[in-house]
Amino acid sequence: MQQSRIVLRRDENYWGADLPTRRGMFNFDEVDLEYFRDDQTMFEALKAGLIDFFWETNAARSTRGCDFEALREGRIVKETARSAQLEAMKDFTFNLRNELFQDPRLREAIGMMVDFEGINANFYSGLYVRTRSFFDESEFSCAGIAASAAERALLARFPGAVKEDILEGRWRPPPQDGTG
Repeated sequence: MQQSRIVLRRDENYWGADLPTRRGMFNFDEVDLEYFRDDQTMFEALKAGLIDFFWETNAARSTRGCDFEALREGRIVKETARSAQLEAMKDFTFNLRNELFQDPRLREAIGMMVDFEGINANFYSGLYVRTRSFFDESEFSCAGIAASAAERALLARFPGAVKEDILEGRWRPPPQDGTG
């Protein structure tokens, strides 16, 4: 039989309990962890009061699926938390070994067809922000920043490898009108 639950109990004789680095930690006598194979089943367990915590990562369910009795009565509290870490990016990845995708104009045209604004409004209640770079919203982002003289010198051996609007810090994802 496959185990889907584990219960951890505090060891009252733990040798490091009084160490300064452990003070204030491990304050629970028991932690009960239950494994769910999919998010929807886990969400239903939350609604039924069978679990105490659920980290929602589905924007549509966060807005449309969060109207249930326990939430309305205040027995469950919904909070929005921003992570201090980089968010996972959802993107297109092209297999450049496939001859079809070797032309950068085709890859750019596919990107132009994506109606981010319409998808975000209709499927995700406007909760997503379109990224402008792989490291958007971090200290590593170069979105909106022109390439330095040193960066341009490094790229001089590869003319045309990086588009001028990127080098100048002007590149933005192509906007759509939101009509899909």
